[in-house]
Amino acid sequence: MRVKTVSNSEHGPRHVTPAGRSVFHDLFPKSRLKQSEVAKVLRISKVRVLDLERGKIDRFRLDFLVRLAVRAGLKPRLKLAA
Repeated sequence: MRVKTVSNSEHGPRHVTPAGRSVFHDLFPKSRLKQSEVAKVLRISKVRVLDLERGKIDRFRLDFLVRLAVRAGLKPRLKLAA
């Protein structure tokens, strides 16, 4: 499992979430919010929050994950490489 960490940019710290790791912690680092509070912020069900916490991102489409990041106050960018 490799994590690529890049220095800060205008969008904040940049990194790649390793496969199997919880995207939830990328959306809400060091958060003490309850599942119900996170569900309200992201406008999703608590079951979907639990999927994020458990790292089950294969249950989400990429465009939806980007939308969740925006709702969490992040500024996601997508970079494709050959």
